[in-house]
Amino acid sequence: MRKCIQRADARLCVEGDIHAELYGMATTLTIAALLGRRLFVAHVGDSRCYLLRDGRMSALAIEQTVTAELIRRGQLDEEGAREHVFRNVLTDYVGGGPGKLHVQVRNVELRPGDTVLVCSDGLTDMVPMEEIVAIITASPSPSVAVDALLVRANALGGRDNATAVVARCEV
Repeated sequence: MRKCIQRADARLCVEGDIHAELYGMATTLTIAALLGRRLFVAHVGDSRCYLLRDGRMSALAIEQTVTAELIRRGQLDEEGAREHVFRNVLTDYVGGGPGKLHVQVRNVELRPGDTVLVCSDGLTDMVPMEEIVAIITASPSPSVAVDALLVRANALGGRDNATAVVARCEV
């Protein structure tokens, strides 16, 4: 997964060098793959991957933004981050070039009843985490959860593109 993302990074840089109109293009990327009961996550940027287990949501991908880094250092709190001038400035992304890419890779053993959420910041910036957990928990299926999450993000203002994938471990 890490090598795949590194190849995508290199390709974006090459395309930017070849086509002037594409210079500087970049993206975030979060990949989740299941092998047996083991979930592998590779991540770059500010999209998110969470594990909902026993009613508690935990991050499987660490947001790579200036404000997230300031929070980790104790220089900013969550409330201040919402309105910070650098809240959407990425510290890592696909398309930054060789030596600049830091791919996070994690894996976790899934248990029956676990739910995985992969989403963009367009969802998490609009819908509070407690509400995301409540919506997923109350939904009878992953597809109903996705629809409800996106409707809620848009109802709260939908300032950015919101995407979500929800998967449940049944066995």
